[in-house]
Amino acid sequence: MGVWRSILRLLWEPERHLLAEIFDQSEYFRIKGALGSAGIRHRTRFSGTTAAAERRKFRGGPSPVIYRVYISSEDEARAAKALNHRG
Repeated sequence: MGVWRSILRLLWEPERHLLAEIFDQSEYFRIKGALGSAGIRHRTRFSGTTAAAERRKFRGGPSPVIYRVYISSEDEARAAKALNHRG
């Protein structure tokens, strides 16, 4: 049963609600830690590369890496509570 559940999760992701778009890596880890300690399942998609972020840091300007954290719609209230509690 676990294998089928994993295959279904690959094809259909229940975490579809965009919780946050984050440009700062430390803020991303703070949010990820708060969700993890609250037991809230989440997924992260990111665009850009960390190598580009390192190069950009020395020249100044915004980070080219964007972290998008997704959760299920049922966990919205719990996520808000977890983030405000840690905040």
